[in-house]
Amino acid sequence: MPRRDVRMYLIDARDACDAIREYSTGKDLAEFRSNRMLRSAVEREFSIIGEAVVQMLRVQPNLTDRISNAESIARFRNILIHAYDLINYETMWRTTVEDVPILHAELCEILDEIEGRESPQQRG
Repeated sequence: MPRRDVRMYLIDARDACDAIREYSTGKDLAEFRSNRMLRSAVEREFSIIGEAVVQMLRVQPNLTDRISNAESIARFRNILIHAYDLINYETMWRTTVEDVPILHAELCEILDEIEGRESPQQRG
């Protein structure tokens, strides 16, 4: 039996994307590499995203096709939690800059559908 409604996992993941974007705005890879607090904050939000995606897919497996790289997100969460020494900061930064905005848009679209709102794509 699921602990929470899928909508709550979507919101958690979306909010974590928002936080990553907030933390990384105006920063670059060099600052990310040298700022432990920034890295820790971003890592924590990625952990939340990963766990939320795993849980939402348990509740609604059909969402796998709607979330880019869903399996990679879950694997990344496991690395962050269980194999922190394997973290590649260049990859994490590239994911922050390139993939988080895409994931955010996907999560918002799914949330809009669940909540009965039109997504920007539906509005034309």
